[in-house]
Amino acid sequence: ATNHPWDLDDALRRRFEKRIYIPLPSDKGREKMFEINLKDINLDKDIDFKELVKLTEGYSGADIANVCREAALMQMRRKLSSSTGDYDLMAMDDIEKFRKELENAPVTMKDIKSAIKNISKSVSKSDLKRYEDNLGLIRLQLLQSKIYFKTKGYSKSKAALTGVKTLITKVYVEPKLQANIDMHAGIIAAQEKDFNLAYSYFFEAFDVFNLPQIKKKNKAKRNLLYMILSKIMAGKLDDINNIILNKNSKDYLDSEVDALRAIEEAVKQSSIKVLQEKISMNKNFLFSDDFIRMHLDNLNNELLEKNLIKIIKPYSVVEIDFVTKTIGLDYDAVLYTLRKMILDKKINGILDQGKGSLILYEESTQNPYLEKTLETFKSLEKVVESLDKKVRATKV
Repeated sequence: ATNHPWDLDDALRRRFEKRIYIPLPSDKGREKMFEINLKDINLDKDIDFKELVKLTEGYSGADIANVCREAALMQMRRKLSSSTGDYDLMAMDDIEKFRKELENAPVTMKDIKSAIKNISKSVSKSDLKRYEDNLGLIRLQLLQSKIYFKTKGYSKSKAALTGVKTLITKVYVEPKLQANIDMHAGIIAAQEKDFNLAYSYFFEAFDVFNLPQIKKKNKAKRNLLYMILSKIMAGKLDDINNIILNKNSKDYLDSEVDALRAIEEAVKQSSIKVLQEKISMNKNFLFSDDFIRMHLDNLNNELLEKNLIKIIKPYSVVEIDFVTKTIGLDYDAVLYTLRKMILDKKINGILDQGKGSLILYEESTQNPYLEKTLETFKSLEKVVESLDKKVRATKV
């Protein structure tokens, strides 16, 4: 436990998986702490706990324990300072008498006030402000990351999130805020196509939003949907049943979950036509969420390309009308995708617009030894040119 977490080494802080923030005790808390720490001590009748609470505003539990300990020693110090005897030479009877006198001497209000003056707060206002400033900066950078992401500034969004992750190692972050950070981190991981990492973030956020003391049903459900979509995008369709059968998921099983299960079924069939039908049937829900819409667009494009490659693979020349009828999609959409695949070098061929056909070429086999040899000759050429320049520049 520490009142200055930012003073700990970064490498050490990262080893703590959980950080628990214990705020300074309230008025009632401080009053109870005085009662607990002074219960076995003989107190004077003038003790006013309400006044002690006012005098110790900003004190931690450890500070109050130290105040009580200091106050209990006040009588001994007064007795020792007022006596002229040599306590090293005291007889056993005198020592016992001295002990009983101390036990019978009550701790007064004046003793506790003196102790409060001697014991300063271990947590200053600047420490609290530093904590609050860091917390405010975390919220600000998280908002900044979300704005950058919305405006498609993905690199800046990730940089802002990295700043958030650095700050949360220094201060305690309440579970709800941590869940919001995890959810956004999952969205960014999915944007980078790391769907396994994205799933782990959404899973953490779902668990927190589902806690009884937080119970954010809308956000919990959103993370459940994102978990299912992450598994679809990662191609791990067999894992989806485990998500659905989880006891925490049963409260969120509705038509929106069914819509994603329909997408899962289309992917299992590897059918672009079925996928587009399922998307069209549930477009009101699927297109209302930017995250889901974006990844379904990517899924649609990937599945369309796979279906096209499967159709055209056996041929050297294939009519686009045949491809269109076989795949069951619009002619212009198929033509556009074929053009894009040729430009992206996913297909080795050309489009013959006059005949309405796609001409495919055999994949050229490359000789790695030939490439290495050419690179070596290029390097030698540079060396020879360099030596030639030096010779010409040399005066004999």
